[in-house]
Amino acid sequence: MGSVQNERPHCFWRADLDEAAGHLIEVIREMRPQVVVTYHANGGYGHPAHIQAHRVAMRSADLATDAPYGVGAALARGP
Repeated sequence: MGSVQNERPHCFWRADLDEAAGHLIEVIREMRPQVVVTYHANGGYGHPAHIQAHRVAMRSADLATDAPYGVGAALARGP
């Protein structure tokens, strides 16, 4: 998306959504925040990492209340 850096296989923009969300879910469950703040869906100005941060935050907030969901669960569940 836009630049060579975003094509690198290990950049955040290309991270698996459920895998990245799994890490944030652990934090959400431990800290039990009343509010989760993230970027707008378009990343504010289209920045790929900000767009991915929004996706991860929203997915994490949705799944954090799903008791059986945990790190690695996405791999066990499949697509």
